[in-house]
Amino acid sequence: MPAGQWGPPRLFTRKIERAKYLQFPALHAMAPPMDDEKRENPTPERTPPPQGTGVNLAHGVRVHAQDLQISFVRSSGPGGQNVNKRSTKAQLRIALAAIPISDRAMARLRRLSGSSVTADDELIIEADETRSQSRNKKACIDRLSELVARAVIEPKQRKKTKPSKGAIRRRLEAKSQNAEKKRRRRPPKDHE
Repeated sequence: MPAGQWGPPRLFTRKIERAKYLQFPALHAMAPPMDDEKRENPTPERTPPPQGTGVNLAHGVRVHAQDLQISFVRSSGPGGQNVNKRSTKAQLRIALAAIPISDRAMARLRRLSGSSVTADDELIIEADETRSQSRNKKACIDRLSELVARAVIEPKQRKKTKPSKGAIRRRLEAKSQNAEKKRRRRPPKDHE
């Protein structure tokens, strides 16, 4: 470069070249949200996306990438001027109807989510632990995956049981033996 002419610093150009090859496994397929008219299947009952597309939330549960709406806002708390200048807090929104799970699993998901479910039946997950948008975005998707994975596990039904007659007899025998042992430790009454 001729003297007196400005050019980008070498370090900066290296970072740009490296950034071209960065890939995020679950996030590279995300596209901006689409209108229902543009989708192939606008029916209310959702079918999971094909195996190669979408985002895998749990074993056998995949959602369309366009159903995940991720936005970035300014985060709160410590962080110096970075907090005032950059919008790094990630907010993930997904309609609960877009998650293809059973009704019982959906009820468990609502219970686990608590106040994160809005009146419009959307689940909102936020992450602002790091100063990086991509890491906060990944944290949101990980939290959603964890919630869905916990919701799809069917809890074991508790069976009422009662102790057997032999167990009751053994407990009472051990109790009387212990009482007899303690009674023998007491001093005789005629020494008083």
